[in-house]
Amino acid sequence: ISVIDPVYYKWLAPRRWLYLGYHTLALFVVLLTVFPIILHIPTPQSYMYALLAAVVLSFPSLAVVVKAPSYWRGALLLLLVATLGGVGWLGRFWVPPSTLRLADMAVSLQVDRESRAPENRIRQVSTAELREIGLYAYTAIHAPLGLEERIFHVWLLDGEEVDRIPIEIQGGREKGYRAWTHKLNFPEQSAGDWRIDVLTEAGQMIGRLRFEVLDGAAAPRPEAPPETTPDVTPEVTPEAVPQAPAEATPQLPLPAVLPVPGPSEPAADSAPARE
Repeated sequence: ISVIDPVYYKWLAPRRWLYLGYHTLALFVVLLTVFPIILHIPTPQSYMYALLAAVVLSFPSLAVVVKAPSYWRGALLLLLVATLGGVGWLGRFWVPPSTLRLADMAVSLQVDRESRAPENRIRQVSTAELREIGLYAYTAIHAPLGLEERIFHVWLLDGEEVDRIPIEIQGGREKGYRAWTHKLNFPEQSAGDWRIDVLTEAGQMIGRLRFEVLDGAAAPRPEAPPETTPDVTPEVTPEAVPQAPAEATPQLPLPAVLPVPGPSEPAADSAPARE
């Protein structure tokens, strides 16, 4: 918009409130990207700082628009600024994190721990399989080099949240930071339409995947196409241990896997694994 003269100089610039509002929005978008890339500030804090800057700088444009008696004009301006900030914070779900991008996402019954890739990707699964072996949610997320971020795999059944599992990721990997959660504890009535939302701590949507759980025995499913995975040396491969959701406590692998030191993990019914 700013490089198209007929639009910027003849339509936008003469309208001062629109001109200031446009540049406030542009600054908000730029700060959302600059803070994580240059200063390595996590996405939730970046959004908060960018929104605060946008709200403060919106005051001049609102002052031009509001025409009211001086004795209550200031109070009205403050109310409008506060409303703008509240709408911006409540609407953060619809503002994508500009520096985080979902490179891959899948639901599977198994994960190849050597290649760090999901096996037999599925879109349908039976309740019998859920109770027997659980389900893996796999994601690969691009993030800027040096950025450490906490994201969440949010499991929902028919639109109702069932579980929220945190994962710590690090930026800089060419193919994205690969991580998965292994969910073992499902509701007694698990059949229905499921989805997994991948969210930031601020609630911004990174990605979403839907699948269906059917009553009964194993559900028929087509073969998944073969996939290529990058050559990466594993760093941490914790196993999941079924427990009730609680505060974060350290978890150890099952006896089938050699213990590997790593950061503390949530004592939920599904624990994250990451590289």
